[in-house]
Amino acid sequence: MHALGTAFLALYLAHLLTDFVSQSNRVVIAKRRGSLLSYLEHGGIHFLLAVLSLGFAVPGLWRKFGFYGLLLALTLVHLAMDWTKVRLVSSNKMGDGAAGFFADQVLHFMTVAATAWFIARPSTASVVAQLQGFRSEIAKPLLLLVVYVGVIFGGGYLVRLVTKPLLKGNLEIIGESTDELQNAGMYIGWLERFVVLTSLVLQSRRP
Repeated sequence: MHALGTAFLALYLAHLLTDFVSQSNRVVIAKRRGSLLSYLEHGGIHFLLAVLSLGFAVPGLWRKFGFYGLLLALTLVHLAMDWTKVRLVSSNKMGDGAAGFFADQVLHFMTVAATAWFIARPSTASVVAQLQGFRSEIAKPLLLLVVYVGVIFGGGYLVRLVTKPLLKGNLEIIGESTDELQNAGMYIGWLERFVVLTSLVLQSRRP
């Protein structure tokens, strides 16, 4: 795949790992309370994962100073979007549901794509030519990782948001809070989606 596609997949993988794998409930709650340390922790993880994933996927970028500048800018934009979302939700200007989740992820997708474009700076002709197939030995595993993390972990958060209203009221189990019930369901969903996705991948590879 063209360097643009590889850079995008590497950065988007870092985003998915930051938001859906490494971000704990403690950090989420602290961010909602306006804790500066929680934003710094979240931003530091994002920056580190972006450097590692992109530096590995596109050899040679480690030696360019602008590489770190772009990733720092992407991290700051990521944190600004998180802070804005928290403020909008807390002020009831945006719902904390599936619609807000989709809007937030679309904006993150666009910022990642823009950063990848600035890194690769491809010509229009080269982009069109390389969109015809995936030929890079690095891009294919990156694509697979993005799909797995997005479907398993990102999908878990989406399902949790969609089903959140259903768990309010009389659906609490004795000895368990609504959040505990949601977390248990999310973990089970992770395993289910992993099994289903792996089955689909293995089935598609059969001759």
